[in-house]
Formats: sequence, C-alpha cells, structure tokens
Amino acid sequence: MEPETKQEIEETVVDILKGADMQEMTEFKVRNLAFEKLGINLSAHEYKQIVPGVVESFLSKNSQPTFCPFSWWPKRRITIQEFRGKTLVSIREY
Repeated sequence: MEPETKQEIEETVVDILKGADMQEMTEFKVRNLAFEKLGINLSAHEYKQIVPGVVESFLSKNSQPTFCPFSWWPKRRITIQEFRGKTLVSIREY
C-alpha cells in the first residue's frame, strides 16, 4: 500500500470520528462512511487493520474522564479514566 493512500485513509477516518456521536459510531459505520468518501473498500485485507488503529489512537488522544453519579448516593461520584496505559477508578464523596 502506498504511504499516501494510508495517510489519506487515516485523515478521512479522523475527520469522520471528529464529527461522530461516539455513543453510536461503530467501526463498521466508520468503514462505510470512509468508503463513501474515498471509494476504497476498507474491509479488504490490505486496509482492514488501518481503521482500528486510527480509532484507538483517536480515542486515547481525545478521551475525557467518564463520570458516573449515583442516584442513591448523590454526594458520591465515580470517575474512570486512562493514565499512562492504566485504567484508574476514582470514587469521591462530596
């Protein structure tokens, strides 16, 4: 695969992810949207591993901590976040 093609695919996938609802987006949807923009079948063997790598990189760079308030403990909050390759869970009481 040509480096220019790989870069074009990566840029297109990132553009798709930037405008996506991450609660609804799937890898399959990303592949289909990129196919519509590029005309390249990203399910083909030579392209198949590009999308997961770009998605993982995008999520790790753009992830925000997840907050989970508890209705039965209104003064407690759980935060889940990644830090240096580890998942951290923080429970705070206010």
